[in-house]
Amino acid sequence: MSGVLICGAGGQVGQAVTLQLRQAGREVVALDRRALDIADPTAIEGAFAAHRPEVVVNAAAYTAVDRAESEPDIAYSVNADGPRRLAEACAKIGAALVSYSTEHVFDGTKSSPYTESDPIAPINLYGLSKAKGEDGIRASLQRHIILRTSWVFSPGRPNYVTTMLRLGSERDVLRIVDDVVGCPTPAWNIATATVSLIDTIAGDQDISWGTYHFCGAGPVSRYRLTQVIMEDYAMTAGRTVEVVPIKDADFPTPAKRPLKAILDCSKIARTFGLTQPDWRGSIKQMVEEFQRNRMADQ
Repeated sequence: MSGVLICGAGGQVGQAVTLQLRQAGREVVALDRRALDIADPTAIEGAFAAHRPEVVVNAAAYTAVDRAESEPDIAYSVNADGPRRLAEACAKIGAALVSYSTEHVFDGTKSSPYTESDPIAPINLYGLSKAKGEDGIRASLQRHIILRTSWVFSPGRPNYVTTMLRLGSERDVLRIVDDVVGCPTPAWNIATATVSLIDTIAGDQDISWGTYHFCGAGPVSRYRLTQVIMEDYAMTAGRTVEVVPIKDADFPTPAKRPLKAILDCSKIARTFGLTQPDWRGSIKQMVEEFQRNRMADQ
């Protein structure tokens, strides 16, 4: 047995984890969905037989929140059955598993930040499928860490920040909900936390296995986040975009969103010394990269 196996290596977090591990000189097998579909039990069995990893990072997920409402079978196969099967495969060979979950396992009605011990109550199928995945891991494998995070963004992949930048380059006015609040989280910082956890696991230290929250520092509404993006965009591109607040009820979507699902990240700080990243600097970097790419394409 050797090295780290990354499932979902083509996604935001998977790409960042792969890059950081390779920069650190770690042995990494990075498999995207084409190479390993975690919804396929045979594919999991083949990958584990071929690579026999010490640590598995599950960055694979079905993240289309609205589409999940009409594609429940696909969402469950990836988000619920896939993590459980990975955990079962890890248990057979003595590997550890790091897997990611979401603030969508909560209903967003709590007035204070959610801790890991708070009861879950997902209000959409995406959140329910991720909650089932968490349950499957816990039931199948003791040596696991589940990282719940929120509002993940990174350059080069579709996410809320890249979508707002694209829309801001095309429109003069953006109407954005101001009553949905969360914590933006740079994928690069999730990867940094993951690599630190892998190092702890590899160091044969006593591990406090279980569920942890890790997200960006500073709750913000979608409206205010978009304002920050457009303020940086105006400074970089010299283009002003008006951001108009609306209510979530005024912008109906197939899936309900938790209105205020803020994650309390004090447990991971106490246990592993991992502190919440500041997301604002990463937003500015993304805006600058977006504008550079636009200029290069012209």
